[in-house]
Amino acid sequence: MLKRIFLAVTLAVSAAFCQNVLKNPSFELVLEQQTNLPEDWSPVVSPDVLEAVQELDKATALDGINSLKICNPKVEKPKTPPFWIQDKLAEALKPLVPSDKVEFSVFVRAVDAPCKGTMFFESATAHKVHSCNFLATPDSWEKFELLFPLEDRDYSQAHVVLKIRGTGTLLLDGAYLGPVGQNPFRAEPTAADLAANDYCRLVEMPVNSRFGSGQVPRKLTIEGILPESELTVTFSDVSGNVIKEWKLKDLPVRERTTTTLAMPRLPDGAYEFKFASGTLTDYDWFRVGDLHGRGADFDERGFLRNQGETIFPICNTTPAKDIDALRVYSQSGFNVFMSNMPIFPQMVDYMTEVMAKFNMRWFSWDSWGFDARSDAETAENLLRLREMLKKDPSFLGFYTDEPAVWALPVKNFRDYYKQILRCTPEYIGWINHAPRISRSNSEPAQSFATVSRFSRPADVSGFDIYPFPDGKIHNNLPNTTISCIGDYTEMTKEMTWGRKPVWMILQAFSWNEERGGKPDKNFPRPGAKELRFMAWNAITHGATGIGWYGRGCKDVYSEWWPELALVNLEIQHLTQKMIDAPFSDLDTLPSGVSGLAGDGFEVYVNENSVTPVTI
Repeated sequence: MLKRIFLAVTLAVSAAFCQNVLKNPSFELVLEQQTNLPEDWSPVVSPDVLEAVQELDKATALDGINSLKICNPKVEKPKTPPFWIQDKLAEALKPLVPSDKVEFSVFVRAVDAPCKGTMFFESATAHKVHSCNFLATPDSWEKFELLFPLEDRDYSQAHVVLKIRGTGTLLLDGAYLGPVGQNPFRAEPTAADLAANDYCRLVEMPVNSRFGSGQVPRKLTIEGILPESELTVTFSDVSGNVIKEWKLKDLPVRERTTTTLAMPRLPDGAYEFKFASGTLTDYDWFRVGDLHGRGADFDERGFLRNQGETIFPICNTTPAKDIDALRVYSQSGFNVFMSNMPIFPQMVDYMTEVMAKFNMRWFSWDSWGFDARSDAETAENLLRLREMLKKDPSFLGFYTDEPAVWALPVKNFRDYYKQILRCTPEYIGWINHAPRISRSNSEPAQSFATVSRFSRPADVSGFDIYPFPDGKIHNNLPNTTISCIGDYTEMTKEMTWGRKPVWMILQAFSWNEERGGKPDKNFPRPGAKELRFMAWNAITHGATGIGWYGRGCKDVYSEWWPELALVNLEIQHLTQKMIDAPFSDLDTLPSGVSGLAGDGFEVYVNENSVTPVTI
């Protein structure tokens, strides 16, 4: 009999096609009596900003000939910033209620200098507000959006507001409120947008970034979208000794292209591909050599291998250090442990003993790549660690946290990762990202293209994402429910074209605890239901490992602890089934449902926040 893990109880059909709820969304309809004002939108100016100008702008538009303008020349912060409002949306919203996700979006642009703004959907009768702050730049039109559910509530006072914050001139166009995926407005890609899509990569990259001894194919394929028609490919060992170079010409520009490279026979070692075309420089790295006895790597599905076993890691990233806590962890489904970098051999002796006693593995949280070091200094440090760690079969590798948030040079991490491959080839490098990432190229430090380049010099990557209780906190994606975890998981896979494993770090704390307080009804710790959802939301989207972070990870004797332990043990049981026998994603499920099935089990995750679903 099949064991069903998640099963909702009723089937509801999502809203059928519904056009844009907003009237006059591109501001082409003009009031007859006031030809500089649009129909269906009302300007609101408070008495302390009488200098503000709110009118149609005919000089710059995304769609048609008009855009909507707010100009606030007053430097002092007003009590009520000037804004545009469209109300009386109740009738047009009816076909969308209830909906699991609707989109509210607008394209924005500044004049002369960047300026800030806010967009929100509000209904006092439904007791709902969904808002988003944004920064508009003068360079191009940029879309900002909110995705949120419409529960079965009273929207008789629903309205949308577009407003400026502070001084400046803000242009607005292409406003949309309606079903996700049906927005007709598009912006022409900017130079930054085009550059963000440029890449070059090795197609046959092994999931574990390792070819066995003598197993490197004699022909390898590279793929890319290039800014220019010429591409130089330099292949070297990670010490910089060039082995071969190709200069390719007459390649298509800004179109996906592939080409095949004839490879020499390679001895065991660590190697680098460098791809250079115009403004694009990309890299790939891999090891050659078999794994003998100690260390860690991945099977072709992305599951971790260590000490002759294949496991699904359930990592405690913020553990208590006393021995009895380790006993509780081992009995509660944890099998991986985060610790500090060992400084003395005695520390390794201790970790070797306790990890063996409780059948656990461990990572060193050493923030590798944060400091710019010479290759010689990094190599010396890694070789010293390798010598100390050689008697510990439970050591897995090195962990570093959120480099893009600190605007660190990606070169630091490339250089360090190359030395991991050369000096400690049996261990893996793990990079974790903060969820501040966006698809916007106006925030280059947190753009998808930037953060992706930190995932490439690593064996495994992922995000820490802590969106409970409302889905809005610690989440920079339009999906403002806790199912954003699945979105971040998919994004991590996309960063490395699905060729490297994804591990997600999830929330085991109350946000009050992060602020020095205690859990309460507004900010509780996630319970078993939420812990279970977050974990399987990640796994059904492709995560092959998870971690838990927060004060709850230390609270092993609390009444809350059995909830986490129960979820861990279920994950441990079912992921072992996934490892032991083939399983597959379920691709024919209703919208908003993810799932997988294998030998004797099925898992369904209803990511809809409003609609119940029956399978």
